[in-house]
Amino acid sequence: MLKKLSKWVLVCAILLVLIVSVRKQNNSTRVSELDYQITESQYTLENGYSFAAIQVCGMKDSKLEESINNSLCSYFFILEKPWFVQSIIESNPPIVHCQTEQYLSIEYRFWYLPEDTVKGNLFICVTVDMQTGQVVFWDDLIEVNEDFASLVKEEAILYCEGTMQQDFTKEEATKYLNDNWSKKEISFILQYFRKFTKDKLYGKWYWENNYDYKALNTDIYTTYFYLEEGRICFSGGSSDPSWINWIIIEDIENYLKVPKW
Repeated sequence: MLKKLSKWVLVCAILLVLIVSVRKQNNSTRVSELDYQITESQYTLENGYSFAAIQVCGMKDSKLEESINNSLCSYFFILEKPWFVQSIIESNPPIVHCQTEQYLSIEYRFWYLPEDTVKGNLFICVTVDMQTGQVVFWDDLIEVNEDFASLVKEEAILYCEGTMQQDFTKEEATKYLNDNWSKKEISFILQYFRKFTKDKLYGKWYWENNYDYKALNTDIYTTYFYLEEGRICFSGGSSDPSWINWIIIEDIENYLKVPKW
């Protein structure tokens, strides 16, 4: 009886080792599928302002890697302004919000410290498709139409942190946010979310229409979105970095143009 018991213990032990080994191999396979690494390098604007920027390295496809790195820096031109100088701009370390085989989503944040106007945070967020090397916009991911606007208005799909009011919890802030959006017109909701599309984000409409952006206009620098696992996050129109809204992609499956991330 003891011999039989010992044999079963041995068999169970071997099976356990095999299961653990297979799990480790599967995990290693998932990690190895991410065939790139991220690194920081200094990016210098034409006016001499320098800050840490995210780049990728280690990809087998060198042309794709070059395209991705160019895309990651392709909208820094909006920082090329007379007032964007070391004496009044402090840079924060870049934040990697999403790093997968499909998307790389980065946030850059700067603290604006002028003497003659309002202080605040400036943002630029860039999301790149790691398979094509192209910058991703909201309308590459989500269908922004009247049905989507109605969903936002009627189904309370928005979330936010508890900083909308200092004494709000996350749940209270989310309820306040959805109650507020339920009162918006469909046209307003459409206009709001179209700010994150390729026609408007990074001030594209203004550049193409010769709008004078030599002076500081915070709209460009407080309009941004980025991806996190299972959700899309977007600015709430404030320079407060903690005032961020998001939508869980499970709630908008019918409007996704791409596989869930």
